[in-house]
Amino acid sequence: MFLMKDCRISECYKKNLLITLGKLAINNYPSIILEYNHQLSGELKNLMTTVINDLQICRQLKTRISKLQTELNSSSYDNKRNNNRIQAYKDSLELKKKRLKHLRTDNYEQLAKIGEEFFKNRLLNHDRKFSNVYSQLEDELFQGGCIKDYKNTYINKYINKVVNFIF
Repeated sequence: MFLMKDCRISECYKKNLLITLGKLAINNYPSIILEYNHQLSGELKNLMTTVINDLQICRQLKTRISKLQTELNSSSYDNKRNNNRIQAYKDSLELKKKRLKHLRTDNYEQLAKIGEEFFKNRLLNHDRKFSNVYSQLEDELFQGGCIKDYKNTYINKYINKVVNFIF
């Protein structure tokens, strides 16, 4: 089962709640697919599968980044050939870090979309965890808020300050 930390992604409480719903759906993916497959749209299943695949890629990237950093720390700066190898490691490390950051941003956006679909359709409304988040979202909406600001994305520009996904 995939587990993700609770986290605050955005300044907007409603966006965080949508992402929380998406996180709940991903954390309960096996049971949701087995029990509620007929209630899920093809688009929603695709989004959930994409996030799970991206989480696996993130895990692999984190492992590769760690190995590259270990190699860089243990490399000696003796000769020119070694310096070329060190530069190649640094370049590779930078590319992997950029890719990881991009994947995380995409995951948060997709989690918000998953959460929005679960909220719209009140999927798993009988589940206590889901119903608690639904209640919080309904309270926010009743207070005059909106779920989605079409001029902005779900994720604000401070995404690089947020948590990592864990398995």
